[in-house]
Amino acid sequence: MVVVGRRDIEVDKLSAEQVARFYLKQSTTLPSGSAIEPLDLREGTPLYVEFYNRVMGKSPAQVRAYWARQSFSGMGIPPRQLLSPADAIKVVLKTPGTIAYIQKKDLEDGLKVLLDTGK
Repeated sequence: MVVVGRRDIEVDKLSAEQVARFYLKQSTTLPSGSAIEPLDLREGTPLYVEFYNRVMGKSPAQVRAYWARQSFSGMGIPPRQLLSPADAIKVVLKTPGTIAYIQKKDLEDGLKVLLDTGK
């Protein structure tokens, strides 16, 4: 699994900790100050479960509980969920400042690998 952005994104690499902060909306900008928008896959999909377990260190139940607390307190809403990795790739390629997680085999021209979870 890899976390990707458009080839022109203003960062070369992200740490797992940085990615986690973006997906929990604890940080919304890159070090350069540019806005970042994480894209999520539909809850319960195998890649969703793997991403949250491997990168975030959280189970889907823990993620649901986190967002329930955030939403209830007015502190935030979860990242936009897409139906498939193909949908995520399309949005990333069209929308500057977005990041998404996909399988390495699904990489396309125009994408930049920001985090490789296999390394």
